[in-house]
Amino acid sequence: MTTVQEKSIQFGAHMVRSVLDGTKTVTRQIVNSRSLSLIKGAVQIGESLGLPESGAVHPNDEQYLADLCPFGLPGDLLWVKEATEVNYDEIMGPRVARYVADKSPVLNPDGTVAPWDYSKQTRPSIRMQRWKSRLLLEITSVRIERLQDITDEQCIAEGIIPVPKVRPDDADAHQFWRDYHLSGDGTFCCGSPRESFQTLWRHNRGKTFQKAPDTWPDGWDANPWVWVVSFRRVESAQALSRQDSAA
Repeated sequence: MTTVQEKSIQFGAHMVRSVLDGTKTVTRQIVNSRSLSLIKGAVQIGESLGLPESGAVHPNDEQYLADLCPFGLPGDLLWVKEATEVNYDEIMGPRVARYVADKSPVLNPDGTVAPWDYSKQTRPSIRMQRWKSRLLLEITSVRIERLQDITDEQCIAEGIIPVPKVRPDDADAHQFWRDYHLSGDGTFCCGSPRESFQTLWRHNRGKTFQKAPDTWPDGWDANPWVWVVSFRRVESAQALSRQDSAA
């Protein structure tokens, strides 16, 4: 019987909101140096042809390489790390914690609002404790591909946001999408899901106003190999944590 593994994954506020509203069902994560080393090792012992310089992964290698994904395999769980902050709405009262993404309160295992317990005004996602996580995801599929192989349908599954149409009743009106490169609030827009996702990829890597070709290894123009991890949201991570605490 296969044991279900549970690992963490970091999501920014944009992605958290998309998971919460059900529009994000897939994430792309860079194939890091450790994974590349494992793949190179498989090539050396003849178990895999590895990652080609161009083109797609060989069909015979697809499942073998997917099994090396550090985020897990289908059936495994991912608890989401996200940023939290002190609740500024209650300056005169006790300092309590809330999630940056939607300002919802962070709850203790007993259901009460958690006090703020960090030295700064915001706790970055990497510092989140397991019991404060409210999002638990079950992996449904894993594959490896080049970043730029993404389709419009997959861009939408990544949780990009459509810009409201001026005339919603006009079925022929072109659908535009949020431009994260210039603005995250919908002030600017892109003409296609692919363009929108490209700006989101840059935004998540702190390159919001980068207009020259991407030169960093995980940039869009570098077209790196990525893990494509599809998932479905399951019972909240906090709820399961509370069950464990009560057991």
